Amino acid sequence: MSNAFPPLPDQADRDQFLNETEKNFSVIAPAGVGKTTSIVGRIARIGLGDANRAEPLLPHLAVVTYTNKAAEELQERARRKLLEHAAGNEHLLKLFGRAFFGTIHSFCLELLRRHGHHLGLPPALELVEDEEALWLRFLRSQDRLSELIPEPLRGDFLKIAPLGKMLELARKLPGDTFPEPGPLPSPDAAEVLSWEAKGRSAATITRSQQTLRDWLDALADPAARGLGLPEPATTAKEFVAAWSNALQPVQDWLAETGLGFASAVARRYRAFRLEAGQLTYDDMIFLADQLLAQPQALAEIRAHRWRVILDEAQDTDPVQFRVLTAVARERGAPADWPGFGEPPPGGHFCMVGDPQQSIYSDRADLKTYLALHAALSSAPDGGELTFRVTMRCDHAVVAAVNTAFPAVLDGSGGQVNLVPLEARPGVLPGHVERLTLRPEAESKRKRDRLDAEAEALARWLKARGPAELGAHGWGEVALLCPRRDGLEALAFQLERIGLPVQNHSRLDLLGDDPAFAWTAGLMQVMASPGDSFELFGVLREVFAVADGEMAALVQSARQAGQPSPLSLETRPDAVPGLCGETLALLHAARRKCIHLPLREALEHLLAVTALPARLACLPGASPERTARTLDALRVEADAAEARGGTLADFAKTLRRRYTEAPGEAPAAPDRIQLLTCHKSKGLEWPVVILPLFFSPITEANANYPQLLGGPGERPVLAVSKNHDKSTAKAALARRNAQTYERLLYVSATRARHSLIVVEDESLFDRPEGSFAGGLRVLANDGNRSWWDGLPAFAPKSELFPARHAPGETDGPETTPTSLAEDTATERTRRAQLAREHAGDFAERVLPSSLARHEGFEGHHRDERDLEAEPLFPELAAAAAAKKGADYGNWWHLTMETLPWAAGPDAWREHAEARLAHCTDRPRGQDELDRFFRSEAAQRLSAPGLLVRAEVPVFWPEDTGRVYDGTIDLAARTDTGWLVIDWKTDRLSSGGLDALALTYGPQLDCYRRALGSIFDVPVEVYLYSTRLGQWLELSPQG
Repeated sequence: MSNAFPPLPDQADRDQFLNETEKNFSVIAPAGVGKTTSIVGRIARIGLGDANRAEPLLPHLAVVTYTNKAAEELQERARRKLLEHAAGNEHLLKLFGRAFFGTIHSFCLELLRRHGHHLGLPPALELVEDEEALWLRFLRSQDRLSELIPEPLRGDFLKIAPLGKMLELARKLPGDTFPEPGPLPSPDAAEVLSWEAKGRSAATITRSQQTLRDWLDALADPAARGLGLPEPATTAKEFVAAWSNALQPVQDWLAETGLGFASAVARRYRAFRLEAGQLTYDDMIFLADQLLAQPQALAEIRAHRWRVILDEAQDTDPVQFRVLTAVARERGAPADWPGFGEPPPGGHFCMVGDPQQSIYSDRADLKTYLALHAALSSAPDGGELTFRVTMRCDHAVVAAVNTAFPAVLDGSGGQVNLVPLEARPGVLPGHVERLTLRPEAESKRKRDRLDAEAEALARWLKARGPAELGAHGWGEVALLCPRRDGLEALAFQLERIGLPVQNHSRLDLLGDDPAFAWTAGLMQVMASPGDSFELFGVLREVFAVADGEMAALVQSARQAGQPSPLSLETRPDAVPGLCGETLALLHAARRKCIHLPLREALEHLLAVTALPARLACLPGASPERTARTLDALRVEADAAEARGGTLADFAKTLRRRYTEAPGEAPAAPDRIQLLTCHKSKGLEWPVVILPLFFSPITEANANYPQLLGGPGERPVLAVSKNHDKSTAKAALARRNAQTYERLLYVSATRARHSLIVVEDESLFDRPEGSFAGGLRVLANDGNRSWWDGLPAFAPKSELFPARHAPGETDGPETTPTSLAEDTATERTRRAQLAREHAGDFAERVLPSSLARHEGFEGHHRDERDLEAEPLFPELAAAAAAKKGADYGNWWHLTMETLPWAAGPDAWREHAEARLAHCTDRPRGQDELDRFFRSEAAQRLSAPGLLVRAEVPVFWPEDTGRVYDGTIDLAARTDTGWLVIDWKTDRLSSGGLDALALTYGPQLDCYRRALGSIFDVPVEVYLYSTRLGQWLELSPQG
């Protein structure tokens, strides 16, 4: 019997997106429709077409999505798809390796790395790791920030501005310029001061009037500073309204002046960051946008002929859209589109998104997204496609969405329109049910109400068990809440009653995990044996040495005039007790660790300290979490070792990461899953429960001054609670309410088979602003009759299917509960298999490791040195401390970005621009001049020569080794290949011959690799920048 289904109702749109690769599409892809599968199919179709193209498209492809995890998923699935149809086609896979997959930030960094010299950016940039510390350094370095306030306004601004809070605004602003306001207006306080104080508010009104008089008197004092704005002591509405009217001109002036000041500080702070070689994520976008405003940079970037596929387009902000559309357009076209000029050529810009799932209103801009959608849809080479068939939700869930949400996502007031879903062929009936809970809270406090419902729901789940919900285990059940406070209450009550739970939305830090913190502490004392403060903590926390014992030892040593015994620098023979035994153990461990590779040092330390066993003894210890953390640390140690990092480097990295959030934990298959609704996006479960449905979703109290205005809008500043910015505040409230309506859509469409909504109306007497209010099911709302007609929960007599059939849902959107169980036994089994088959893998060799550096003076650069020459600037170290390395980096980056095909005049123009970033400009000028006069430059300027810089080589040799490296420059000649390796080293008395002796084995490896791959002759040259000469290297035996 055939299991084939008829074509999907939206199959024509899916086929167009897959096959018409020379068109620009905007795809609307609602929940669970298989958008990732479609994107992967389009990428594979482009790749397979490259087999017959003279100019392949894959190297020009940029697949941009919202997170690194999503980008990695897309890249891996696309690679697998290509392998299905082109197994053994190594050339195609190499082309695929040149495609870009990543976030918008990493894409912008790639542009800045290659073309940032047009903006005068420093040669080495890194991502800000501790912005708080950087901000404090900036403030300490700026003793005259007040000079950024225009002179005529400065005195009055300093009188009334909350300067510290105004400075904080600078960290949130992009640094736009604002028109200078006029002088401070005088408030008309006559009405307020003459107000008749009577009734119950008489005393507070009188006190408020005196406050205002005192403030006005102080304002008249030229020497006054930091007065702030007066606040009324009463809540009498009419008086407060009069107060606000009186001070409105002053507050407006303060807001405009404050915006100008904070923006000026923001610009200076950005300059400070760039001077330090550090960028925030916002800087990456801002600078890429600025880069594209430079005509020469724009022309260079467009010469690459980027083909952009943008995923999760609804979460993209206006500047990000401008960057991505600009790079995809023809050379000579204006930067801004839609609005100016022609759209990108066909096939050069596609986006996939769903406005119904736009849930990040603080950064994404639906208006811009919808305008771009309309422009793409109406363009000659464009089109609109809509995928409607969800591969996820059963019939009842689809029907509920299509029935209830037209009243919510109705296109009014800036809200989006609902795209009705269609169920997949062969869909199950499914369930959407109400679960009525009527708990009684101890008080009307929000926390008590949350606890009351959480306890009632926990008891209900305990009584039912997963089988009555249709689930095979608790891991197939997810509870979603719009706020973390609800999850915390649920987690507490579920754990209290003995149900297994996994809260994915806890505000944990890596330093809160004992496995991470204890390992980091141990590595720190290995690297810094004299760090008595860290050693004290390790002895106390890890080995339970009593504080009193250590204090007595330190005091005794001090009285005897001896150094502190809390040190691993010398053997602690004279230290008695548990402290002495532990110090001896750690001292011996350190003596061995400092001679081991990082991974082996970590393993040795874990073994001799019995750290895993100690961690297992902690109250509430999770073996799975401990194993996961230690495995992650092993991976980090391997990575640090590959980068050439030292024990001290690794310890420093771990200490710096204390305040980072831990990575995503895999879902435990036997635990109830707790997530915020935001975090649930992209996931699915057989059973989804929405608790606290009638609980109002409250926003945090505003802190003033408060920035208002949405993405892409001019910021508006409210300087106090009584500052009348009602229009902007209403727009913010409306935007938030609409975002929560879309968040409810996301939450409801996470359910595959069963959606259970908790009816808790009796617990919340003011449900406005709740999910129930957003769904229009409150009393007298349009969807109330639908709500009343929902069936009550009924126990299930059969379990839902254990897993969906292959291909029915999108890979990244599958439930984490589908992951294989990761038990300790399974990990042990896999580790044993890995050891047994380790010899099956080829040995990876870096050609740079073949260089002979014994006795050679000077800096050498190789592809292992990621600090010196990173793939992206956020991995680079600051330039100032490594002048030798930085000059080498500068030279290599200059040669890498040189427009080789454009000829010597263009080379010189480019090199002149790059000199601005040289750490040793006179040397750079001299060595560039030598190069342009050299025989090498003459050879490379020959017509028709195909020159490529930074060419990756991955060559398996018959000996079982795989050579993995990067050639500085390779040129295809009429007869074969010409390879050049740039050397900026200081020369010994042996000159070029000494360099050849040092680097000959490395370059001979490149000769053999290219010769083997292409079966053509290969010339290999070593070029010394100091001499301006090259030397051809003969083949080695």
